[in-house]
Amino acid sequence: SSPPSAPHPREMNEHTGLLEHTCIFFIAVGVSIGFTCVLAAVNYFSLTLFQDKREFLYLCMAVYLPSLPVVMLQLKYDKQVDTKLGSQNAFNFRAAVYFIIMGLLMAYLPLGPASPDVRSTPTMDRQPPLLICVTILGFFSALSYGTFFQIVSFLPSRGGTCTAVFSMGYQGAGIIAMIMALVIGFRTHPTDAQVKGFFWCAAFFEFFAGIAYMVMYNKSKVYRKALRIRDREASHASNLSEMARARAASRDSSRDRMHRPVPVSLSSSPVDTSNHSTHGNNNNPTSQPHHSAFPALTNTKPADESTWLFTNTNASSSSSSSHNAHARRKRAASSSSSYHTPTDTELKMPAAASSNGDTNGNGNTNGNTNGMSYRQASETFDANGSYNPDGSEDWKIFLTVAPCVLSIFLNIFASVFLLPFYTYFPTTLHKLPQLLFFTKLMSDTFGRPLTLMLPAVQSQYTLLGAACVRILSLGIFFADILGYLQWSPAQCILMVAVFSAASGFIGTSAYQLAPKMVKGSLRKSQVANMLNFAFHLAVVVALACSTIGTIALGSDMATVQPKPGKHLW
Repeated sequence: SSPPSAPHPREMNEHTGLLEHTCIFFIAVGVSIGFTCVLAAVNYFSLTLFQDKREFLYLCMAVYLPSLPVVMLQLKYDKQVDTKLGSQNAFNFRAAVYFIIMGLLMAYLPLGPASPDVRSTPTMDRQPPLLICVTILGFFSALSYGTFFQIVSFLPSRGGTCTAVFSMGYQGAGIIAMIMALVIGFRTHPTDAQVKGFFWCAAFFEFFAGIAYMVMYNKSKVYRKALRIRDREASHASNLSEMARARAASRDSSRDRMHRPVPVSLSSSPVDTSNHSTHGNNNNPTSQPHHSAFPALTNTKPADESTWLFTNTNASSSSSSSHNAHARRKRAASSSSSYHTPTDTELKMPAAASSNGDTNGNGNTNGNTNGMSYRQASETFDANGSYNPDGSEDWKIFLTVAPCVLSIFLNIFASVFLLPFYTYFPTTLHKLPQLLFFTKLMSDTFGRPLTLMLPAVQSQYTLLGAACVRILSLGIFFADILGYLQWSPAQCILMVAVFSAASGFIGTSAYQLAPKMVKGSLRKSQVANMLNFAFHLAVVVALACSTIGTIALGSDMATVQPKPGKHLW
């Protein structure tokens, strides 16, 4: 059967508006508000509850380490699950499960391992339950990040607005956490009520993010249409896979029949034509054609065509019929063996209408597509920007967006590698680690809308060069940590602000530029998964390097309390 008609670009002439952008912002806040509040409590966990600066590193590892296996599972199984369940059912189920579990975890933390009531449970006995809860939280945060970044990657928006809004909400959770801490009074030594209020507010935002998703699904026609088009492209991919398997099986069967030895009748005389007539009763076995033991030289054909040769003068019609049947089998084998993989040009080419008939305004193809060969179907399918199920295309997509993927890796590596060392800056300001953390989140958030205000970056290699310069600047921060520069607290905050703003700009630019390199929502989802994999791989590598760095600095620096200083709040 022929594949269904591919979605036409005219179907996606609508763009996201205020409703979608507002919902995406709060969804992104829900994705990151949980672990952001845990890490924002750096002074409470490191200096008050456990009295160990390395506790912040442990929390970072619990939050980020589950992300790498998560994104590997998403790369492997997301397409199969979406194709089997449908995009609508799959995304709705994921959103409900993710936000409910993360909300319940945030509600439980102040009742158990994060409670300041040391009389109920010894302090060190709380560390394993706390790290387990934070690890589960990090696991579902990584799942939700990959899922919703796929959504914003295939939603039609002008100038990558959806991606910028999602990035702003993802980092904007830090600003919300800071406001919550200021209003509630969550300091280095909070009360039990303040701890509960801080984490329960985070739980509220988790549940509110789930509500925001349901509002977008029920009220946004653009989102539902994008899901339907994504399902149609998945149906294309499934049909092409089935056609490929059927053609391969037919080719193998035809090859076996062509190479099967044919019995030769030795009882027939080379000149006896009484038992080889092609006319008469077809039910008579003797009326069927046979190979002659001594082929006639006057009726030979080229050896590579393997034609059946007969000695009787009335066998020409049978010989021609057999030769035509073999030619048809040869053409079928040739057609099935040419599995089309799009070139780099096809990956970047604009979506086009099907070559078999006109395309109407709704994206449906008029005209009969029955009888379309597999090669024609796959070429038409690729021309419409849809995903070809051949595994080699993933490699072609990766090569197309490799500079953006590497930019994300270097950008995230620099940010996460420096994060655990916020507690190691030599200073007399008591709350500098927490201030640096909030400075990072705010600057990163404000760096993301710069992609909408400044001219868009058009070259992947420009982003890659900026990411390389940024990672080299890590040496300046460690010069201060080791005591060579002796920055004041204001200088530390300023340097972290500039460093983080550059991170937001580079990361958002890469996320906006990479999906533009390919066409088709399934290909864009694959690009989103690749960027997500680079993101989480960088996190894991950075945390491993940070662990080595803290060991190199020595355990004495990890247990030294900051000197008393004035309170900034």
